[in-house]
Amino acid sequence: MLLAAPGYETLRQVLDARSKHDWLRDLKSAEVRLPLWRAMRHLALGLTQIHDQQMLHRALTSDAVFLDSAVGPDSMRLGGFEWTVRVGQGSLDATSAAPAAPSAPELTAQSTHGQTFESDWYQFGALLSQVLAGVGPDLAADATQHDELMLRVRDTQKITGVERDLLVSLLERSPDRRLSRGVEVVAEIENIIAILDQPARVAENAYLALTVLVGSGRLLLRSA
Repeated sequence: MLLAAPGYETLRQVLDARSKHDWLRDLKSAEVRLPLWRAMRHLALGLTQIHDQQMLHRALTSDAVFLDSAVGPDSMRLGGFEWTVRVGQGSLDATSAAPAAPSAPELTAQSTHGQTFESDWYQFGALLSQVLAGVGPDLAADATQHDELMLRVRDTQKITGVERDLLVSLLERSPDRRLSRGVEVVAEIENIIAILDQPARVAENAYLALTVLVGSGRLLLRSA
């Protein structure tokens, strides 16, 4: 966690120039996504710590994540604590949301719901959709386009089914159905990390062939 540090920039700045960074460019590669998921695990642990202290983050966006782009995802740190509030302290209705933060579908102008742990995890899911599914920040932040956001996440071919399932579970429209317990979110991310970290498997009916090219008159040919 950090507030600011020399040499660090926001994740939003890095995502805006995604093509310049090898560790963001080819997301179809498990080797590229693995360190990204490890970084997301650190962010999820940071958010869990905040919730354990009965506090809400309220501003979990790509502007609240800092990193050194030259180092890569290992340097990601959670920020945005100037918008953090303790549960039960002050007004937590939808109108007090942090600027430019993705609003969960339940936090509409007509809603009586206040911001909750569930809405924090929705913001985390919106952040994942930008990093791993290439969703733009405007779409991720607009609760009125929730259906389009879910369609983009479900249609992305850059990630596997288990990765897609986690994003969808964090972006559930209903807060009651949304994955919103820190220990469970971290456990799901750790499962994805374990899967991506496994060596590629060969199909059961596949075989390996060894081809040897030797010149005429060689001992191997005479023995055959």
